[in-house]
Amino acid sequence: MSSVGEVVRLGAHVTDEAGADLNAVDTTLTVTLPDDTTQVLDVLNPPARTGYYQVDYIPTMPGGHVWLWQFEQPAVTLEGSFYVSQPGQVGLLSLAEAKKILRITDSRSDDEVAATVVRATELAENRIHELLVRRPVAEVRDLGASWRRGLALTYKPVNRLTLVERLHADGSVIEAIAPPTAWVDEFGILRCARSAYFTGLLRISYVAGPAVVSEGKRGAVEYLVQHLWTNRGATLRPRVGGGDQPSGDDAVSRTALPLRVIEQLGPVGPLVG
Repeated sequence: MSSVGEVVRLGAHVTDEAGADLNAVDTTLTVTLPDDTTQVLDVLNPPARTGYYQVDYIPTMPGGHVWLWQFEQPAVTLEGSFYVSQPGQVGLLSLAEAKKILRITDSRSDDEVAATVVRATELAENRIHELLVRRPVAEVRDLGASWRRGLALTYKPVNRLTLVERLHADGSVIEAIAPPTAWVDEFGILRCARSAYFTGLLRISYVAGPAVVSEGKRGAVEYLVQHLWTNRGATLRPRVGGGDQPSGDDAVSRTALPLRVIEQLGPVGPLVG
């Protein structure tokens, strides 16, 4: 994940039908910003290396960005996304917020504090099966030989669908579709206007996560940052009967989270199979 002001390299590779590197006659690179405005970037054509295009982009706005390469002769379209955070943002809390909570005034432990915030955010997200920080997701699902009319996405809430690709076993793309041919309904179910498209190996690219996190969930992550910092170096294995810790056989099967954190995070969302 990049921050505002940091370089994001956007690259594309163009080949002919035989797989040989090829320069396109014309190329356009468009970036859609979090506020849904677009920027058309300058692209060097022909590129320094045949078939390999790249542009260094410096984002000025936090949030989800979508990039779109369009080539002519050969006709190729490539799409993807990246997330840009505010400077100093690490997980749900900024580095400055975490240091204030931990009462740290110097910068000697900045890397360790940042890693603790990221870990706390991940633990909270894994607990409730939803994202707390909005960001791009590339989810790979193997549906086997069966096909489905709809597919429940793992990460919620879904903000924007970017691309759905059917893949060979080696990960190469068979074909790809994008909105409006594919869309996500109000229940977080991926839908497609083409019948029998959801089969085999799929890669679904989308942006997920809330625009605003509840005070309860934010407070849970803040408390978890303190808990992890106090217990850094420990294995984080639950202590049976350990007061604020889960106890019993159920506790041994999961990462130790203080009861206060579990209560503040709220109900556990459903797992997607």
